[in-house]
Amino acid sequence: MPDIIKIADKKDIPKIQEYLKNYWSENHIFVKNKKLFIWQHTYDDSQKLNFLIAVNEKFNICGVLGFISSNLTDFNKCSWTAIWSTQKTICDSKNTGMKLFEFFFNKFNPIIISGTALTPSVVNIYKFLGFKIITTKHNFIPGVNKSNLFKSSKKIKKKIIKNELKINNMPINKIRQGLRDKTLNMSLKNYNYKFSYKDEKYLLHRYKSHPIYKYSLIKISLNNFTRCLMIVKKVTIKKKKILRVIDIIFLDLSINKLLYRDALASFIIDNKYEYVDFITAGGSNNLAAQLGFYERSKNDLIPGNFEPYEKKNVDNIIAYKTTKDDQYYFFKGDSDADRPR
Repeated sequence: MPDIIKIADKKDIPKIQEYLKNYWSENHIFVKNKKLFIWQHTYDDSQKLNFLIAVNEKFNICGVLGFISSNLTDFNKCSWTAIWSTQKTICDSKNTGMKLFEFFFNKFNPIIISGTALTPSVVNIYKFLGFKIITTKHNFIPGVNKSNLFKSSKKIKKKIIKNELKINNMPINKIRQGLRDKTLNMSLKNYNYKFSYKDEKYLLHRYKSHPIYKYSLIKISLNNFTRCLMIVKKVTIKKKKILRVIDIIFLDLSINKLLYRDALASFIIDNKYEYVDFITAGGSNNLAAQLGFYERSKNDLIPGNFEPYEKKNVDNIIAYKTTKDDQYYFFKGDSDADRPR
C-alpha cells in the first residue's frame, strides 16, 4: 500500500512532534513549543495546518513538508517551504519526499515558491527541480564606538549633521495604521510589500501576533510624507544592543542613500546600538544599498546567529522558482528564518 499524503489537521500535531523528535531533531523548538508550531502553521483558527504529512500503512508519519504563505488573502501567491523530511526506512513508497513536494505544488500552484537556509545536500534537489540558487548578503551600518560584538573597518561620523529626514521608532501595534498610511507613494517607482506578494493579513499575523518575539516599526519621513517603513527587532547580547532590520514595508527609492544612512546612523548613536544589520537576497539587496547599508566584505565579521550568539559570519543558501518574471525578494522575517531555535 503506498504512503498517503495529505494536509495535516491540528489533531496530527502530537504525531508530527513525535516524528520531528525521532527523525529531525529531538530538541527542535516545535517539539518543545506547541504554541509556536500552531502560530507558524495555522491561520484564522482553521483546523487544517500548513503542513503536509505522509502516512504509511501502519498509520505512522514517515514524511513531512511544512510551508508558509506570505499572502493570506490569495494563499497561493508566494509560499516558502519549511521542514522537508522523509524517513525512508518506514516509508512504504519510493520517492515519498518528492511526492510530498509534488502534492504541495499541484495543490497550491504558487507564483513564487522558495526554500531557505538550505544545506548543500538539499541544494542539489532544488537544482534538479529547476530552482534558482542564490546566497544571502549581510548588510550593516556600524555604530561609532569600538565593539567586541563585530569587526569592520567601516566607520560613521561621530557627529552627524541632522538632515531633513525624521526617524521615529513606533510600537508594532501601529502596523495597521502604517500599512494604511495615505502618504505612502505606492507607485511602481518605489518598493512596497506587495512586490513580495505580502498582504496586510499576513503582516499583522507575522509581526503583531508573534507569540515570542517583540518587533517594532521604524518610520522615516520627509515633509510629513512617509519615505520608509520597516520592521525591526532589538537583540541584546552581553548588555549591548543590536538592531536588526527584519522586513521592509515601504521604501521611497528617490531619496539619496546618504540621507538614509545618516538618518539611521543618528538613530544608532542616539539609542546606543552597536550596529544595525539587514540580511537580504535577490531584489532586497538593492533596497539595502538604497538605505545606505554597507555590504559585509571578506574582512568584516558581522554575526548572523544570536540564539545562541556566535561570533562568526553566516550565509544562507536560498532556492526559488517563479512562474512569472517578477523580482524575488528575501528578508530576514520571511519563511521561518527569524524564529527561536
